[in-house]
Amino acid sequence: MPFPPQAGGAPARAWSWRCDACGRAIQDRQGYVQFVDPVTGGHPHFSGADEREVFETYWKAWDAAETVPGVISAAALCALPEPPPRAKVQAYHRACDPHPDRDSYWVGVERLRGTDVLDWCAHLAEKEWFGRAELCAFVRRYQWGLCALDGAR
Repeated sequence: MPFPPQAGGAPARAWSWRCDACGRAIQDRQGYVQFVDPVTGGHPHFSGADEREVFETYWKAWDAAETVPGVISAAALCALPEPPPRAKVQAYHRACDPHPDRDSYWVGVERLRGTDVLDWCAHLAEKEWFGRAELCAFVRRYQWGLCALDGAR
């Protein structure tokens, strides 16, 4: 999808996701971004009582750090432990994926361009396994990909 022209009428350069295996830009229909369970490597999920307990402990620490309901200081926020990841974000060319038959949650890169990324952030946020850590990783990966012009290494 072309982006709006830059100042002076020149078309803006298209941004791209980069492959974790080869480091090259991933062209439309040539690859995907996938989310996998960091432990099993399969489809991400909320694994049960033990994992729920970890997150409940995290949110109790958050609640305890609030000075006013809904307000937390920057210092208290920085002191909170990072919640454990529930899904790992990866991007691959179809030909580069070391585990092409793995059961994962994936989206073709052609669906993750421009403002469509915002729609996907909202959609993914509805998943039980997609939390703050996953959102940050996804957005950072997208920003990193913005530096890779289509066809660039």
